[in-house]
Amino acid sequence: MRLAGETGVAAITIMQYVNFVFVAVLIGFSMGSAPVIGFHYGAGNIDELKNLFKKCLGIVLSVSVAMFIISEVFSKPILRAFSSGSAVLEQMTFSGFRIFALSFIVSGINIFASSFFTALCNGKASAAISFLRSLVLGAGMIMMLPFVFGIEGVWMAPVVSEFFTMVFSVYLLKKHKKEYGYT
Repeated sequence: MRLAGETGVAAITIMQYVNFVFVAVLIGFSMGSAPVIGFHYGAGNIDELKNLFKKCLGIVLSVSVAMFIISEVFSKPILRAFSSGSAVLEQMTFSGFRIFALSFIVSGINIFASSFFTALCNGKASAAISFLRSLVLGAGMIMMLPFVFGIEGVWMAPVVSEFFTMVFSVYLLKKHKKEYGYT
């Protein structure tokens, strides 16, 4: 409210609606693959676990990049589906979404890594990724970045939080790869 008033709140709300629709695809895939991953891990089928990990990661990365491209190419019609027709709101949402949409590129890795660790019965790693992604960095960036970048900091917050969470997710995936045998 302080930075952009009601229009800014409406703009970030629209972006969050679009984010929910896009991220739901990644959550659905990640949750759907978890039982298969868990089965092969539990059965000791390490070769199939490696195969699944590699294929799932490829799918998640491809879908993440595709979602970013779709959001950039079709941003105006996508955003108009949620807006009231106000030219000021549409312009603010469009310019902010161009930044916000960068988060789609890396969010898939974080969502998949959290689900993957859940499937391997490593709740600590899964919870750490989720907690860092949503509460620590998600809330932290939305509170800090606007002080430095103004309204653009609001749009950048998900990008920065997803990026740093991705660094942590990749660290955990590398740290545990020998323990679980997925690479």
